[in-house]
Amino acid sequence: MATPSSRARTRTKLLRLGLLAGAVTLVAAGLSGCEPNRKAVTAQGFKYRFDNWDYDENAGNRPDHPVSIIFVSNAPNVVTRTYQQMAGEVCGWLGCGNGGQMRLNGVGPSRPGVSETDPWRSFSNGQKTSVGCAICPDANSNIHLRLYGPNGRDGTQVYQGSYGNWQYYAIGTVHLDKNEGKSNEDFGYSNIARSHLLYAMAGAGKWVYEGRTWVDNRCTTTSIPLEIDASHHCDHDGYAWIISIA
Repeated sequence: MATPSSRARTRTKLLRLGLLAGAVTLVAAGLSGCEPNRKAVTAQGFKYRFDNWDYDENAGNRPDHPVSIIFVSNAPNVVTRTYQQMAGEVCGWLGCGNGGQMRLNGVGPSRPGVSETDPWRSFSNGQKTSVGCAICPDANSNIHLRLYGPNGRDGTQVYQGSYGNWQYYAIGTVHLDKNEGKSNEDFGYSNIARSHLLYAMAGAGKWVYEGRTWVDNRCTTTSIPLEIDASHHCDHDGYAWIISIA
């Protein structure tokens, strides 16, 4: 459970990373031709491999957004609890919406007693804030979080037992939807979306930043987000932030 001191540590770590809300601005994309390196990775501290991008199987398996966040806990139902906490703190009285469905694959059980070699295919519409929400970087954006893992009777997450620091984890992507449904719609900017969402949830005492792990999906080499296609821009440092939930 997050305490005042753990919330302060999270804010201090974000300050050191230069990623507090308000510390970053959106930059118009000026480069093109980014080739997402979607592949299975095994991240330090996590027992089983998983894709480092989610993807759209209805668009020729086009990579959609890079994995940029991993939620951890010593209790199950990680996905359900994460979404509930987000809804309770940042979605407002109208509640959260959801978006288009993407897919991410991996290996590992959802609970004790399930084979460790079980592959899983996870589909997620995710959950997103309203446009121009209080924690959104501008009036035309919302923050969209998708979580993935095997679906078991104890919820959606991966169970790794005594391996690493937490028994359960769920893989996540987070991004901005900008001007969605308009001719100039634009999706991406994972680093910005992640920092705004975590800053709000850490301040509410729900999430704690525990560090980061390399997942080999960096897609920015300058301060300018790289263009994947006309409506997708990638701004990501190649690390997944590890977030423990209350």
